[in-house]
Amino acid sequence: MLIISTLITISSNSWMGMWMGLEINLLSIIPLMNNIKNNYTAESSIKYFIIQIISSLIILMNLIFLMKFNNFYIFNKMTNMIMNSALMMKMGSAPFHFWFPEIIEGLNWMNCFILLTWQKISPFILLNYFLKNNIFTFIIITLNILIGGLIGLNQIKLKKLLTFSSISHIGWMLSILMLSESLWLFYLMIYFIIMINMIYLLNKLQIFFMNHYFFMSYLMIFFFNLNFFNLIGIPPFIGFFSKWFTIQMLISYKWMFLVYFMMLFTLISFFYYFRMLILPMNLNLNKNFLMNMKINFFMFFMNFFNLFTFIFLPMISSLI
Repeated sequence: MLIISTLITISSNSWMGMWMGLEINLLSIIPLMNNIKNNYTAESSIKYFIIQIISSLIILMNLIFLMKFNNFYIFNKMTNMIMNSALMMKMGSAPFHFWFPEIIEGLNWMNCFILLTWQKISPFILLNYFLKNNIFTFIIITLNILIGGLIGLNQIKLKKLLTFSSISHIGWMLSILMLSESLWLFYLMIYFIIMINMIYLLNKLQIFFMNHYFFMSYLMIFFFNLNFFNLIGIPPFIGFFSKWFTIQMLISYKWMFLVYFMMLFTLISFFYYFRMLILPMNLNLNKNFLMNMKINFFMFFMNFFNLFTFIFLPMISSLI
């Protein structure tokens, strides 16, 4: 039902069908969040339900205004801004992101993956109908990248770190969504691949805090380095290609200030990721913990796929 509701939303030819798809999506994810072994999931699911209901009511109210006052220019501008705000609230975009880290904190890794990736598809598709090249959109993009870069400096919990990294990536995806839907889809697919690999490792090893890295083997630290560098977008990893194409597209539209701003706060994200990963490699600690963990084929393939993705650059360039 979670997959079907997203397909209903993005394929519907009426606003009411899209709204119904969003509601089915909400009703299908709430049971997935509940876990009798974890008391925090009930709190997270209630918070998520309240936030999504509020944003859905705003969308429904806005659709009524859109049908009643479609011929008035002032109401059109107002309804576009309200619809953008409600959809950004649904996916946890800044400045409506305050609920997002708290809900992620109480979920398991699988539900975190769903909220960080799949639940963003429907709001992004609907935003594509309302997103305009105006000052409001530029403010939202800069707020996402600013908050995702700065607030991540103080985080020691990996769930919150990935949450603020997701907020930063929302800013990148919003910037490319205004210009090219195919490039946005390419960026989203690359982000899916990175998060699948990242959360698979974190769930397999049951790692939740930064200090857990100090007790891992050097091989596992190397695997995590690959994934975090891929998430930041360092060449020659595949995460770099999506940001590279985004920067090229923004430069072609002469949005130089936005490019400088996005690159600056991406470097701040690189700083705290690199600080987190370089310390365990330098400290002379006992590395016996997790040394005997079996590395299955999926883990091995996905991590080395991250390393050798520069081979696929000519193919990727020809598809874009």
